[in-house]
Amino acid sequence: MIFNPRALREQAGLSQSELGNIIGIHQPTISKIELGYREPTLSEAERWIHACGYQIELHRVDAPYLPDDDRRRLDRLIAALPTMGPSERATLDVLLAAWTRQSV
Repeated sequence: MIFNPRALREQAGLSQSELGNIIGIHQPTISKIELGYREPTLSEAERWIHACGYQIELHRVDAPYLPDDDRRRLDRLIAALPTMGPSERATLDVLLAAWTRQSV
């Protein structure tokens, strides 16, 4: 599952202010995270998910083989993530999903 903070909050029936009070984040920051202007820290994302009634499970998976050229391109994309806007991230999500389907 891709972390969709707004959808989680809305499914839990919480306002931004209510969620902020539960997890200790100010409402304007909640708004920035939902709009993609700020990335939540891992701790914030974990508290957010738990406050909305979900839990996080981590599973080890075998990654498909990735040629060195593709791995270097992927490393550059990952390094650029903090500077990407919401539309660039959406495009990257689509590309990665397509690559994942082809790699299986």
